[in-house]
This record gives sequence, structure tokens and C-alpha cells, in this order.
Amino acid sequence: MVYRQLKRVLIDCWAQLSWDTLNRAIDQLPKRLMMVIKAKGAHVVSPGLTLWEMTVVSLYVSVN
Repeated sequence: MVYRQLKRVLIDCWAQLSWDTLNRAIDQLPKRLMMVIKAKGAHVVSPGLTLWEMTVVSLYVSVN
């Protein structure tokens, strides 16, 4: 039940993201990975995208 609700919310949020936001998130992945490696696995926030945008993209990728 909770899984279905989460999936529905993620799908709704995903539908609201613009292509520009998605492209920026994808383009920033290599840079973010290097930042995480340098931070030894600690959480990092990329400039240019909000934490919310990165969270939605990350959750969507992990669910699908």
C-alpha cells in the first residue's frame, strides 16, 4: 500500500519536472559523483539544482 502511494507521488512529481531540469540533473551526475567520492560518501548538494529536484530524480531512478 505504501509502495503504491510512493510510486503515485513520484510519478506525479516526475510529470511536473521540465526537460531542462532533467537535463541539468543528468549533466551534473558525474560532477556529483566526484563530489561524493571526495566527501568520502557524505551527502552533497549540487549548485544549480535544488535538493528537491535531485531527490525526485534520484527516487525515480531507484524505483524504476
